[in-house]
Amino acid sequence: MNSKAAVAQFQSAHPFPPAELKKHDPRSHTKPHEEGPSFVTVCYPVSAAYNVDMSNDAARSSTEIYSPLETSTHQDHVIAHVLGTTVLGWVVAGEAAHFLLDIGFLWTIYLDGEMNLLPQGVAIAELDSDEATGADKTEMAFDTELLLSEGYDARGLKWFTPARTECLVTGVEVFGSNTGRRLIIRGETANIEIETSLTDGVIMVSSN
Repeated sequence: MNSKAAVAQFQSAHPFPPAELKKHDPRSHTKPHEEGPSFVTVCYPVSAAYNVDMSNDAARSSTEIYSPLETSTHQDHVIAHVLGTTVLGWVVAGEAAHFLLDIGFLWTIYLDGEMNLLPQGVAIAELDSDEATGADKTEMAFDTELLLSEGYDARGLKWFTPARTECLVTGVEVFGSNTGRRLIIRGETANIEIETSLTDGVIMVSSN
């Protein structure tokens, strides 16, 4: 499912504006960035994901210049729903990163920064066939059950990368450049960063 179709689906299921947006500005709920070792999951369109030690900031792209982006009403709606939840782990499939929340939902972030939020069973089932086979989806569903029941200590995961430390979402920041997007999920004790490339379809997810 592409980002435009996902947005349309989410909007049909959740009328605007949500009541919680009248009480919260998601972009104002942030915590100071905390330094520490970080690891990144990198996924290319047709290759498996792998982890890279990103403790050295020099390993990050030094040529890309990002500027803050104003979030859309739809993004604000999704962010309002994920504030206060905890990220248990993530998987990169197709051109999106999917974050499993402790409420049993998958929070999807696409290459262009668009977002979607669905129950994990629905989100996994709706992955396109070129993103995951039926067997892949079964393994992903099993991974989500392991993470929901065992948390970060889950063993035997086939697709999902477990969060290294607790990330209770306190804020989300969105940045953009000519060729990509960078999103920072602020947590009470850890942050998660998503960096995408619109030119080659690469998505990187790092935590620290």
